[in-house]
Amino acid sequence: MAQAEARPEESDIQEKGGSAMASRERKGSVALLVGLLLLAGTAWGADVGVTDTEIKLGTHLALTGPAAVVGKPILDGMNLYVSYINDLGGIHGRKLVLVAEDDQFLPSRAKEAVKKLIHSDKVFAIVGSLQGAGILAALPDIEAAKVPQVFPTTALDDLFFPAKRYIIGWCISYKDQVDIQVDFAVKKLGKKKLAFINQWGPVGEVNAKAAAERAKKYGLEIAFEEKLQNVEMDYSGLVSRMRAKEVDCVVITTTAQWTVPVIKEIERQGWKPAVIISNATGNPELLAALGGSAAEGCYVTMNHLPTDADDPFIKKYREALEKYSPGAKPSMYNFLGFAEMDLLARAMTQVGKELTREKLIDTIESWKDYETDWLGKVTYSPTDHIGQERMVLVQMEGGKAKIVDPYAKPLP
Repeated sequence: MAQAEARPEESDIQEKGGSAMASRERKGSVALLVGLLLLAGTAWGADVGVTDTEIKLGTHLALTGPAAVVGKPILDGMNLYVSYINDLGGIHGRKLVLVAEDDQFLPSRAKEAVKKLIHSDKVFAIVGSLQGAGILAALPDIEAAKVPQVFPTTALDDLFFPAKRYIIGWCISYKDQVDIQVDFAVKKLGKKKLAFINQWGPVGEVNAKAAAERAKKYGLEIAFEEKLQNVEMDYSGLVSRMRAKEVDCVVITTTAQWTVPVIKEIERQGWKPAVIISNATGNPELLAALGGSAAEGCYVTMNHLPTDADDPFIKKYREALEKYSPGAKPSMYNFLGFAEMDLLARAMTQVGKELTREKLIDTIESWKDYETDWLGKVTYSPTDHIGQERMVLVQMEGGKAKIVDPYAKPLP
């Protein structure tokens, strides 16, 4: 009864209840506003994989299997850059963290690696991946998650024609590379019977088609073409078949695990055709180390200046290598990992503190004749994600790369 007597009048309840309800509504509105502001901060500020202290990046490379001779040094170069830039304070105070997955140079493994990097590791971007077919296999996942796959070590045409927003390259297209190789063989070396040794998959298909089309420009046909898949194969038979076709120039567009056995067998048979090696094995140091005397005299189409060049950025690479890996020798693939990371770091720095994936792509697309030193000038736009327009043609002499043409482009 006492409790009943203590109750306020009904009108009082309504008045105070109304005030309480209004207070709750105000608090709810404030909470909603705070929530919206937090969401806005996520959208307008840092993106997935970015915190106040770090930027998490990913890559997938062949770290085991035959193609590891390419993948491992690329990763070493990327880690070298991480050490270098983090010691300088990172990107706007954020340190770089790199997560690497082994795709064994297999498209199916690359697809799974991309899924892990996106959904488990939650990286901001994927950088420097090696295999074009693998990136193509993972393209649906990349586009669905809107995760940039930037500056890969491939120029597979299907990745760039037409341009895809979340795939941004840096090296000249395979078709243009083949045009340069055929032009040089025919116009500079005077060769008429060309052989193209390509590798299995989409890259090989692009190279074979481009070679046949470019040969027609000169009224020629490709005398011999083969796509290699198994590293353990009969190289003696392959070279003998080319000789039977009276080939006078062999263009090899495969990665090192095939290229080196081919040039060694050419030497073993005492055959003397001109040999042009594409940027897939455009590593003078690796060719000299693995190919030995068989590499001497070979021409190589590279996407950049050799690692012993008198170039400001390449000097910076050599200094970083000496500091963080004392005694290690400069090599092309190691340099590429370092350089690809640097391109991404430049773009992220230009974006500013509020780093997002969309801003990163917009920034790169704004580069017009952007000077990189080692790569020359690169240009991008929403419809052009290739970047580079030229190659560096070298010839192996004394185990080193002698520059023949620092600015090789397809002839008109």
